[in-house]
Amino acid sequence: MRELNTIVRMKFGSVLYGTDSPLSDTDIKGVFIPSARDIVLQRAPKTVQMHTGDQNAKNTSADIDQDMYSLHYYLQLLAEGQVVALDMLFAPDSMLEINSPIWYDIRANRNSLICKKTKAFVGYCRKQTAKYGLKGGRIATLKSVNNFLHTIHGQTGGMEKRVDDVYEILPTLEHTGRYVDPVSKRKIYEVCGRKFQDTCSIEEMIRCLEKILDNYGRRAYLAEKNEGIDWKAVSHAFRVCYEVLELLLTHQITFPLKQRDFIKAVKYGKFHYKNDRIGEQLEELMKQVEDAALLADLPEHVNREWIDNFIFDVYSRAIK
Repeated sequence: MRELNTIVRMKFGSVLYGTDSPLSDTDIKGVFIPSARDIVLQRAPKTVQMHTGDQNAKNTSADIDQDMYSLHYYLQLLAEGQVVALDMLFAPDSMLEINSPIWYDIRANRNSLICKKTKAFVGYCRKQTAKYGLKGGRIATLKSVNNFLHTIHGQTGGMEKRVDDVYEILPTLEHTGRYVDPVSKRKIYEVCGRKFQDTCSIEEMIRCLEKILDNYGRRAYLAEKNEGIDWKAVSHAFRVCYEVLELLLTHQITFPLKQRDFIKAVKYGKFHYKNDRIGEQLEELMKQVEDAALLADLPEHVNREWIDNFIFDVYSRAIK
């Protein structure tokens, strides 16, 4: 691996979160300044990676995964609210293997690098909640809307109706919504996160909802038997929810995580998915995150001017 002008290198992953075990591999993250030549020629890489072990096999405790981000790319990830970049920003000194005044400058300006628009955080949480959340309310909403559409479809006498034809009488339930898309100006009806434009046929909408219901049914059956659960993915969803909730409420993330024992128990499948209400707990936590995002006093965006000036200053000195 080529020599890097490293700003910071740190222990990462389960060791940082406090969820590691004797079998955990070594996860390393860091930030570097590209060479002057790469900067001038605009060839600076986004990342430099080094991974040991067999790519087709699960890592062991002897394996090392190292990802180093160029400074400009790391700050871009922060501006996007990416989970990995925020975790690095709040990693304590005890996790740092290499440190520098530049990294101290970045950490000293944390308030310029966090914002309310933590899309990556919330998006990840929502994806995992939708995948594993089996809250009865969602299934009830899907069934109610589906039954309503079947009734409408049966009354048409063979005429094809579209969402626009019944838009004003579509059910208003816990997981539904009606609004006009600000870009396309089309009327939208949303059911459990799935969006249907006003031009969508009722028949197509029914097919889509029944497919979702079928998937929910299979997941519910597997959860009932406590089978087919990707516990590691579920634990990641809980972890991210806890992190973003703390960030929104306190403007920081504390490592190791306060909820590490619970997250670790989830990770290793110590719970029964249905009996211990794991899906419901995850969805309730996601709701807390969404509520906190609405009330958070963080700025809407990161300070891009600070980021641009900082990169310009560091890279200019690297070139000189």
